[in-house]
Amino acid sequence: MKRAWEILGRLLKVVYVLFLLFGIGVVWYIWISYAPYSYETYNYLVQCDNGKRFDPTSKPIDKTNFTEPYTFDDLQLKSECEYGTAYYVGWSSKLAKNYFVTNQAHSHAVRTVNDQIKATLLGVVVYYMLLEIVRRIILYIFLGRNFLTLKKK
Repeated sequence: MKRAWEILGRLLKVVYVLFLLFGIGVVWYIWISYAPYSYETYNYLVQCDNGKRFDPTSKPIDKTNFTEPYTFDDLQLKSECEYGTAYYVGWSSKLAKNYFVTNQAHSHAVRTVNDQIKATLLGVVVYYMLLEIVRRIILYIFLGRNFLTLKKK
């Protein structure tokens, strides 16, 4: 009977090591999922030669490039500058370029390296604490060890 308890104790140690190895995967997943990233948004301003200024995203002006920073339809911008509306496209095809577009990028950090480190350390501590509690419960149930000191009763 004593031999069976030794085998069970060794089996529990192997299972514990397997869970520790699984924990490395959990920590790696936390590290990857909390990777820092940021994104940019843009503000656009069209300044016409006649002094008019406007934001092309607030007008019905088509985008010719759908990745930021956007580019806008030349004929509609000329029409907006000259006639005050983007709908006179046919008349603006003979106009010279009477505007220039400026854009300003704004960076937004969603997560930082600090957040990634904090989340990973919290994951390590919580996972280890849960694993240790389970280990102590198993030792208490199967080997009769004291839950807090792990001494035999």
